[in-house]
Amino acid sequence: MLNNIRSLTVWQKLAVTLIAVLLGFFNSFGRAYHDINGSIFTAGQGRYFVFWFGWTVLFALAMLVLLAYFNQPVEHLEHAAPTRLEEILQPLQSQRFIAKLLLVVWGIALLPFFPVISGWDFVAQVREMTTVRTTLPVENIYNIYPIAHYLTEQTTGMWSNQHGAILTALYGLPMKYSWLAFHSYLPAFILLGGLHFAFAIAVYSYSLAYFNRQISQSWIKIASLLLVLLNPAIFIFSTISLSKNPLFSSSSVLVLTLLFQLYQQKGRVDAKWKYLLFIGVLIGCIAVKWALPLYGVMALVLLVLYFREAAGSILFAMLLPVVILKVTTMALIGQGILIADDPIEAKGIQTQQIARFVKYDRQALTSVQSQQLDQLFDLDNLAHLYDPNITDPVKSSGYAKFSDPTALGYRYQTVNKSDWQPFNGIWLSLLQKRPDIYLDAFLSKLTGYFDLRSISANDMFATMVPDVIGNGYGSLQAGSSTLYNNPVRAHSIKAYNAVFDRPIIGFFLHGNFWIVLFLLVLPVFLATWRRLALALPVLLEIAIAALSPVNNSERYALGIIVIMPFILLMAAKLRPKEE
Repeated sequence: MLNNIRSLTVWQKLAVTLIAVLLGFFNSFGRAYHDINGSIFTAGQGRYFVFWFGWTVLFALAMLVLLAYFNQPVEHLEHAAPTRLEEILQPLQSQRFIAKLLLVVWGIALLPFFPVISGWDFVAQVREMTTVRTTLPVENIYNIYPIAHYLTEQTTGMWSNQHGAILTALYGLPMKYSWLAFHSYLPAFILLGGLHFAFAIAVYSYSLAYFNRQISQSWIKIASLLLVLLNPAIFIFSTISLSKNPLFSSSSVLVLTLLFQLYQQKGRVDAKWKYLLFIGVLIGCIAVKWALPLYGVMALVLLVLYFREAAGSILFAMLLPVVILKVTTMALIGQGILIADDPIEAKGIQTQQIARFVKYDRQALTSVQSQQLDQLFDLDNLAHLYDPNITDPVKSSGYAKFSDPTALGYRYQTVNKSDWQPFNGIWLSLLQKRPDIYLDAFLSKLTGYFDLRSISANDMFATMVPDVIGNGYGSLQAGSSTLYNNPVRAHSIKAYNAVFDRPIIGFFLHGNFWIVLFLLVLPVFLATWRRLALALPVLLEIAIAALSPVNNSERYALGIIVIMPFILLMAAKLRPKEE
């Protein structure tokens, strides 16, 4: 073990130190933010320094043990002849066998949730495709998930890019025509749920079979298969959940597998690889808007690392889908067909910091700053609306504001584009005045993603909401309410939630557990730049989750949960002999 540690690169040693210190900080000082008014600057926080040191040492030791294991020469793990266990596991190298296994196990496990599960984002997408504007604000979906009216006035329809324009159409239009043709949404649910399920089966079976053909350690094959097969966070929410994050998570598994193939083959890829990666990236970009910058960055990194071997393939498979989605969205907005994104969506951390500033030190605002900020937000409401764990109240999301004036934060009805011009200047000025408030707002917004003892926000829906769409379209449960409201489904949801809320056994369902585990394994990928590129998509997903509207969200961490079994398989293959 000591010899393996001595052989670490400078980057690996530096990563072990930095990751241990950061994780130690979040698992000690991060506890201060379990109180909604908590601060690391509060008197009496000195005891956290002791915990910080202890956690840092534990995390460093954990990384060194993992490095020692994964850096063992591959010869120590190979046998002259296959063992009996390896012969038994031989079928796991077949995509067809794994697909049948997933089909049976997942199919049975998902019966209580047939035909689909989904949440409020799906409702919004259906309403955008089925309803028309009215004079009643509560009936216009862009008022519930607020988009500034100066943007909505540029179009006459309801279609927005709030939840991804193309995905909104792909979800909403089948629902619309299902109702018109059958006076029921059930055919559309079966179609959409079936397509999601088939895509998940194809992706997971392809990826598991590929990795199982590459590695020799039987226990890692078994562990990874069980994690995929039996983890409800994967087989429920990455299969028949009609939502953007689950669709992206399935596509990201395919993309990661193909990136590993690029690494294994030293850039010499074939046409099949190009088309599969194109499909994976395109579906990911359709699923979530933040996939565009993620895959844009990845494409540029891969071009640098594999320019001679695969520049054309990378441009086609990874950069072209990003360009297609971006140009399509811009064209739809330019033609007045699609409602543009509200600027507030890209200012989550900034708005949280300003809201916390207003709550704790509003008197430090100048009269000009107060006047300019009041054009954007109702400053009288901002202090009590501020929640360190979620940005939605400050953004005026939800129905409360229609009946309660004190629930209005963002002035989306009256704000103009020009009102945003002084925003960044004010933000910087307030940072200079109270950096402690800004740091608290930033840390309290993301600390849960790295604190093992913090139970994740259980924000993945395991049912179908009964919302009435309106404009002649009935409830989403119309004609098939017993499928969504029956004792079997209710007990299944209750059992899942009970496990989720348990601090130990629930770890396997919590996104922050898998984030911490990934960071502990990360130094394995720092031996070379090409290895680091394999881990880069997950690092970018973690950054996106940390900057998302919700602290410690299961939904935003789903992509990390589903991809970790394959990260472990990948790490098992990255032996010194393989370089």
